[in-house]
Amino acid sequence: MSSTGEINHDQSEPNNKLLLYSALITVLLLILSFLFTLGLFRSSLTYELNDKDNTNIPKSVVKMRIYEDEALYSTKWIDKQKKTIQVTIDIAKKIVIDDYSK
Repeated sequence: MSSTGEINHDQSEPNNKLLLYSALITVLLLILSFLFTLGLFRSSLTYELNDKDNTNIPKSVVKMRIYEDEALYSTKWIDKQKKTIQVTIDIAKKIVIDDYSK
């Protein structure tokens, strides 16, 4: 305090730009850390679900699924003389739908 009774205090203004930049950087870091954590969670969840899907499947079931995929999604001749072919399931569905819609 001075001899005149006046209080001398700091009258400088705070640096608003520095506060704004600090707040923006903090918000961006929080958003980035949230997105990173979300990505880690989703990847670990996907890994866990895939691991559960592939465990304890008997070899006979795996072989059957491979055979079904080959049978349902391949095109081949059954009998060339009778002009009989095996088509994929999608084509067969389309043919049946076209036949019934006529």
